[in-house]
Amino acid sequence: MDTVDRFIYYSELVGNTNTIKSKAELESLLDSNEEFEYVNLSSFNKLKEIIVNEKGIKKSIVEADLAIAETGTIVINNKNELLRRATSLSEELCIVIPKSKIVDTIEDTENFMHSLTEEESAYITFITGASRTADIELILAMGVHGPLKVNVFIILDM
Repeated sequence: MDTVDRFIYYSELVGNTNTIKSKAELESLLDSNEEFEYVNLSSFNKLKEIIVNEKGIKKSIVEADLAIAETGTIVINNKNELLRRATSLSEELCIVIPKSKIVDTIEDTENFMHSLTEEESAYITFITGASRTADIELILAMGVHGPLKVNVFIILDM
């Protein structure tokens, strides 16, 4: 199983939806889709900020820095406060990751993590799926500490 297939396998185990697209297909989706309240895609030169209030954020799309195949985890440099809010307060979070930024293991993130943690006030987020928690009676609650739904777009030609 190659790295992308492995990432998709583990990402789907935690309930994420994964879609493989070309850069042009994603740009077309972005141009035709007005439902994203927050957009932060530096590789596409697209930024749409909002004021986050008590209503939260219905749907956001953000770009990830890395993805880890062995766990289906997304890694985001969340130093920007609004980006951090969007990744934790959106009901539906869409994440864009170039195929070239999917690594095999967490050990493969060492250089990236080291460079970020040398900065003052580093804030790195690991997202492995929609928020889940259970109480003492093992009753599952979704979306308590993060998104209810996570969609990952893997971009082949970036």
